[in-house]
Amino acid sequence: MKTLPNHFTATYHVGNMRKDNLLTVNGEILAKLSDNEDNLPITLPQSKPITALEAKQEDFSFKTEERMEDIKLKFIITQFILFNRLPFSIAPGLVEFIQDLVTTYNKNTLMKCNLNRNIVTDLTHKCISSSLKDQIFDELKISPFSLLIDGGSDFYGTSYLTVCVKYIGRDSKQPITKLLSLIELGEKSTGEALFNEIQKTILYENQIQNNFMALATDQGSNMSGSTIGLGKRLEDMYPHTLHFHDLSHIFNLICKHS
Repeated sequence: MKTLPNHFTATYHVGNMRKDNLLTVNGEILAKLSDNEDNLPITLPQSKPITALEAKQEDFSFKTEERMEDIKLKFIITQFILFNRLPFSIAPGLVEFIQDLVTTYNKNTLMKCNLNRNIVTDLTHKCISSSLKDQIFDELKISPFSLLIDGGSDFYGTSYLTVCVKYIGRDSKQPITKLLSLIELGEKSTGEALFNEIQKTILYENQIQNNFMALATDQGSNMSGSTIGLGKRLEDMYPHTLHFHDLSHIFNLICKHS
């Protein structure tokens, strides 16, 4: 707040002001700030004449009747958005969320709330993600779909299988792609191990199996092997399906070899 007087009297700030009442608003803010312990002297330049069109096009968010506390709250929320690198469009929803928290929970509950990275991870994994996954599986029971599968490992060498699904949702006329599952493989990442995991975690119901149409993978031997790869095993189990090589991986290989 102590840096605002310099900002409000800067040439670029004054040059951006398009309404006469902005000078009044800025003057009131500066007067409040001047009452602090620094007792900073403030002089505010005069505004420049503007056209009626410019005045109509501008929309200043601070109103002259707003209290200093109201304006300060807006600055604090804006600061939170900036420091956490959130999109500016989140502002209306964030304010509604804060207001809902204040009206729903008492002060003691809010003050005792303790949330950290581990708690958020547990809630996401054990509660929210399960619910979202169930919703997607309900969609897969009524819509044809294809799977995009890719393997990877973390810093500690643990292998994972990322499974994305592409389908046409109930309320969508165009195919949509969503992350369906992140499967930990441990030390086994053979075609047989991948096939068993997909059977157990994805293709576990007849309705889902009947709607399974295609698989896209990279050209790794465990994915695309002609006899024991995941694609071959799924084609043998579900003859109506097709196996494609993922174009992203193909173009990546082209760039590497070039």
